[in-house]
Amino acid sequence: MTYHLPNFDILIIGAGPAGLCAALRLLALGYEVGLVEQAVFPRNQIGESLSPGVRNIFQYLQAEHLLDDPRYLSGLHANVIWETRDPQWMEAAHHGAGIVVDRSGLDRALLELAIERGLQIWQPAKLEACQKAGTHWQLKIRFQNDLVQLTSSVVLDARGRQGIQRKERYQTAPSTVAIWAHVPVKEMPTVTTIEALENGWLWGSPMPGKRFRAMAFVDPLFVQQSNVKKVFSELIAQSKLFNKITPHLNLDECQTCSVLNYIHTNPWNEEIIKLGETAFTLDPLSSTGVEKAMRFSLQTSIAVHTFLKTGNTDLAKTFYENKIIEAVATHTIWTKNYYHSAWPASEFIFWKNRSNYILEKTRNENKIIDQLISKTNNFEIPSKKITPKKQHIPTVLNSLWHQPVALSPQLTFSNSICVVDDLLKIKTSILHPNLERETAFLGQHELKPILDRINGHDTFGDLLQKWNEQMVFSDAAKIGVYLWEVGVLVSRS
Repeated sequence: MTYHLPNFDILIIGAGPAGLCAALRLLALGYEVGLVEQAVFPRNQIGESLSPGVRNIFQYLQAEHLLDDPRYLSGLHANVIWETRDPQWMEAAHHGAGIVVDRSGLDRALLELAIERGLQIWQPAKLEACQKAGTHWQLKIRFQNDLVQLTSSVVLDARGRQGIQRKERYQTAPSTVAIWAHVPVKEMPTVTTIEALENGWLWGSPMPGKRFRAMAFVDPLFVQQSNVKKVFSELIAQSKLFNKITPHLNLDECQTCSVLNYIHTNPWNEEIIKLGETAFTLDPLSSTGVEKAMRFSLQTSIAVHTFLKTGNTDLAKTFYENKIIEAVATHTIWTKNYYHSAWPASEFIFWKNRSNYILEKTRNENKIIDQLISKTNNFEIPSKKITPKKQHIPTVLNSLWHQPVALSPQLTFSNSICVVDDLLKIKTSILHPNLERETAFLGQHELKPILDRINGHDTFGDLLQKWNEQMVFSDAAKIGVYLWEVGVLVSRS
């Protein structure tokens, strides 16, 4: 029997962090959201080490309480062998307050929170078909032995790797094999442990449940030439930081998975939009995969909101594509440089392949891939930017008040896509050599209109008094001092 259910604004396929993050945000924006998940929760998930930035995302979603589970581990120090052969101790405050979680429990808690806030879910349910019918998408799912038909304006595909075919992947780094096993937590210090070796690198951390996970990352060819158990045991035995666990390893319990770095070649196809590992994957070197996936889901939610509210597909799609390119390019550049900084990088093939990897053009023209290649392969280390000093604003104002001011001749303007009141809009941004990126707003204040008020007779004090007509004086003072210190405002000769 086939059941037809009411229309949804958005249907999400996949209940991982990316899909659930989008669900929570879109529910908060007032949409009717449905979700289809094939697996039964709780499910085992690798990737328990979350980077510090994930806390801000959970706070934004009003879900920060989910990270307060007493089983979770935060503020871990780190013992690292990377740039030199000698261990380097890193205090938690210096490398960020990450958190080690139980992913199966956290995913389930996120899902339960979304259901509390209005999410409708079918689980376990298998997607049978997805086709366009006029302006909507029709999904047929198998749920409790029945065929259920769901209809929505937008489909967000967050199925992970199973949601992307090989021909749709563009590889952004060499493939790697991850091998891991557990030992009792007492056998290792309660710290994050990282070590670069000749043929790969090791990562280890205490886990919820009083276990310590040791994980190796090696080239697939290295495993093919031997076997998983032998490779893993030899790497552990060679290490300085992990070798003490050798007697406690049960190699029969070793697990493996392929680590693939890619970007989807067509992630926004009509109104089927990719999220999470369906859209892109990142090298595990930074432990930022979950954070980046959730952050990208928030950005995608704004694009979807703009599309549904305004019908401006081009603006929404361009913003989405810019964000996916930015996320992958930034991480790819960072990863190559970090592999290059390791002590074996100048001698051993594993490291050379990853620090010197070049993105190659595809046979078919593809805007996303072409832009990604351009950003990544043509990257140059930016010149050092001016960091404004923390100064006593009244003291600075006293010295600048009668100073004649003008706009810097190095200042230029460009149109950029900005988020304004949860919608995408085209705004004029300023560009200057001392700014990290093009900037349209400082705080809540749009820059172009206030800079347009500068004429050839203003002193610094005149300018602040003009701005005070449209904002509180303290904001005007902060903006004026900042723009002076970075060189956007200069002395008028």
